[in-house]
Amino acid sequence: KADNAGILKLYAIDRLAGYYKASGKLSKANDLYRSMNCITDWAVIGPFDNPSNSGYDKVYPPEEKIDRTAEYTGRNSAPMKWFVPLSQRTDNWIDFDRSAVSTYGVHYAVTYVFSPAKQTVWVRVGTSGSVKMWLNDERILAIEDETNNGGDTYITETQLQNGWNKILMKVTSWDAGRANFLLRITDPKGNKPEGVYAENAEHSYTSKPGAQFRLIPHFAEEYFRAALKENPSHLENNLLLADVLLMNDRGEEGELVLRDALRRSPNNVMILENMMEAYIRNRKRDEVSTTLEKLSKIDSTVPSAISYKFNEALENKNFTVAESLLQTYENLMPNGENWLAMRVRLMSTRNDPKTLEVMTSGYERFPHNYFFVLGKVYSLIERKDAYGAIAIWEEYLEKHYTQDALLQIANLYSNMGRTSLWENYMKKVIELDNDESADLSRMANELYKRERYDDADEYAKRAIQQCPGASRYYNLRGDIARKLGKTNEAIALYKTAIRLAPGDFKTRAQLRELENKKPVYDLFAKMNVDSLLKSAPKAEDYPDDNSVVMLEDNKIFIHPEGAQESEYEFLIRVFNQTGIDAWKETNLGSNVDILKAVTIKANGTEIRADESGGKLVFKQMQEGDFVYMRWRGKYYSGDRFQRHVTQRHIFDGRYPYRFIRTAVLSPSENLFQYKMHNMNVQPVMTKMDDGTMFTWTMENLPTIKSEENMPAMEQIGKNVELSSVESWQFVADWYTDLTYKKWKPTYEIKEKVAEMMGGDPARLGEDEIIRRVYQFITDSIRYSFVSFRQSGYGPQKARDVLITKIGDCKDVATLGMSMLSVCGISSNYVLLDTRTNLRTKRMPSRDFDHVILRINKKSGPLYLDLTAGNFPVGSVP
Repeated sequence: KADNAGILKLYAIDRLAGYYKASGKLSKANDLYRSMNCITDWAVIGPFDNPSNSGYDKVYPPEEKIDRTAEYTGRNSAPMKWFVPLSQRTDNWIDFDRSAVSTYGVHYAVTYVFSPAKQTVWVRVGTSGSVKMWLNDERILAIEDETNNGGDTYITETQLQNGWNKILMKVTSWDAGRANFLLRITDPKGNKPEGVYAENAEHSYTSKPGAQFRLIPHFAEEYFRAALKENPSHLENNLLLADVLLMNDRGEEGELVLRDALRRSPNNVMILENMMEAYIRNRKRDEVSTTLEKLSKIDSTVPSAISYKFNEALENKNFTVAESLLQTYENLMPNGENWLAMRVRLMSTRNDPKTLEVMTSGYERFPHNYFFVLGKVYSLIERKDAYGAIAIWEEYLEKHYTQDALLQIANLYSNMGRTSLWENYMKKVIELDNDESADLSRMANELYKRERYDDADEYAKRAIQQCPGASRYYNLRGDIARKLGKTNEAIALYKTAIRLAPGDFKTRAQLRELENKKPVYDLFAKMNVDSLLKSAPKAEDYPDDNSVVMLEDNKIFIHPEGAQESEYEFLIRVFNQTGIDAWKETNLGSNVDILKAVTIKANGTEIRADESGGKLVFKQMQEGDFVYMRWRGKYYSGDRFQRHVTQRHIFDGRYPYRFIRTAVLSPSENLFQYKMHNMNVQPVMTKMDDGTMFTWTMENLPTIKSEENMPAMEQIGKNVELSSVESWQFVADWYTDLTYKKWKPTYEIKEKVAEMMGGDPARLGEDEIIRRVYQFITDSIRYSFVSFRQSGYGPQKARDVLITKIGDCKDVATLGMSMLSVCGISSNYVLLDTRTNLRTKRMPSRDFDHVILRINKKSGPLYLDLTAGNFPVGSVP
């Protein structure tokens, strides 16, 4: 009765439709979904670039003009246009996971709504991700926080104009993991207004009519906030208000409401269990573990706490503790479904031979438990009873009409050679998901394997209609065309696939073959290794060295779209035991294709090196032996650096070099700039069909002897730098986006700052505020860099650094910026280019711990060039 807005009716219809869908009654389910009166006819485009959700505030072209014919550059520099998907989800959600290659990005959708008269309506939206909405080019909704919520979460009361009305949706996703929305237009009670309908075709409309709008609060949130205000000691009001907030994924607000309840009842199991959901929604994994630990101490019979401790025991292979916890759980819920599943997990971890037997017995009691169904099916398959396994899945489908169960049956029929039945169940999967592109692609691939090329092509075409940005679908169509002898069509399809995914090197090789072009590496000059071996230098030629690099040959092929292929060839002669120790182990990196790696004896005998994950161990090496390595690598940068070249090639170092060559085949003579350091060897430039070859060659280079406090090798050695990045502004803008609002204060940071400042920071001067923030960070945060916690470029969120008390330089800078912002002091990241020695009046030594810059009235990215001998010098955008 409290829900005059009809929100609960929407949820009830959705729940009932879901029940019928799970029962395989798709027609009945679809009728119910249609009765929700959602708008599902949209043209869409995306994803645009969105590191750290920085795209939320960016104005991309669709916000300025809808041009259905224009081609735009999207995420990873992929081309894209507006299109109308083949279908949408049956539950009315406009899911960009169906129509885009990635949900991480900025997505747009546009439709036109007809109204027979000017009228007041309620526009209702649910979303995964951040959202902005424009009605007739006027923004009527903007929610920056990324959330995963349900329908009717945000309701805006506004006016439709007489005739056509344009609605533009912007959904951005970075942390949410999904990008979708559900939209419906209703009267205040949730009913569809008479004569209102939508279609994706473009129509003339009145732009910016000055319509009024207001946000309608959620009825249940209003109710429980009022109840909590009236009865603050009634903890059920905290629980119910938190439930509403968490349902709409407003995690921090829900957490604060529950924290207020915990202050009054700190050992309340119900509040703690609800707090865990808040922590999960706020991605606070450490707090989840801490709360579960607390729950288990308060009440050892809490099922969630027992499960947590049981899983922990299994992970640590502490089977005695796991057995005890399992017994406790059984006492609580004798012979229950969860208890039996836990028992099977324990048996499986112990490699108990009776595991499958217990799983099968579980099926007899719980025939609709997926875990036990799998056990029963496996036992039947072991007995070669495929029809029995199919019967089990068919029974399961009666209550769980899922994609997985349908595919299991399809695969069983396929293995039996029952092709028509296999195809029938594959079509059921496609029907269930309403032409989802992955299902269409799966069908196309299976038909391709069965050499039904025309049928496979039809399904691949439908997959492209659903998701035209997916290169793999064009790839498959190219393979089909090739099989059918349609060479020109295959070439065109492969080229489209490469435009969408420049890192697809397999397709590149196929395309070169179809176009009768040489393989990439055949375009480079080759050295005669046998001749080098015959004329190899002796130890007396290099009395001060342990080895000599006789050959280093670097071949780099740059594709027009930015992807690169490289081949490296090394020949080394070792003179003594120190040389053997230096070269006996080599790490080439994990993503390489090792063509040859051998020890070559003086008599020409080759001994293959041991190899694992790019690591090499050269065996049976003796003084005077040779080490030979040749390997290839494929490189592809994502995001906005995709089309850029940034390389450095060093020509000398810790060993003498007899011959070193670097050849770069570029599609354009002007693709990159190059700069030589400590050398004056100009490249030999050769025009070729694939572009211009730049070749740097040097011979007979002596060793660079190591000295104490010696600068980095790129500062003193001979090297060539290549870069197509036009300015540091490009890098600064990228870094600003990458770090977008990582410094945003949470309640934990605000509370810590209030504690540090003794209440109101306004009474302190700016210098004292900065001193206290600096002192807290240097005293409390310990330096840490591990790859699974910190990336090479992007900082952690400030709140995470505060809670964990560890972080690297980027992380502590972020925390500092966050704390300063609470006090009204703005600050920025600074990128320092310190490639050369810093010997200046202000900084007499190149070794320094901190640079503190006080720069007023600056915002946005800041780049300081410290290479010109003054500080600061250069570009300050």
